[in-house]
Amino acid sequence: MNPAVESDSKRRQVQTIVKEELNLIELPSPHAKREDFVEWDSLAFMSIVSRVEVEFQIEASPSNIQSFESIDGILEELRKAGK
Repeated sequence: MNPAVESDSKRRQVQTIVKEELNLIELPSPHAKREDFVEWDSLAFMSIVSRVEVEFQIEASPSNIQSFESIDGILEELRKAGK
């Protein structure tokens, strides 16, 4: 698969996870981050982390957990994990 297409597909998957966990219809930005949403509280944060771990078969750790506070950060963790 074309890397650009694969990257767009992953971004859409991550955006869908965030939208669903925050109960939103749309994200205001493809680069959404935790501080942009009152709904992205600690419970939603853990739900997003859990969904990303399951759907992409990666594991959050104390050294990378902060990366899960934005779509771009999540995508970077997926890239680092070779996903």
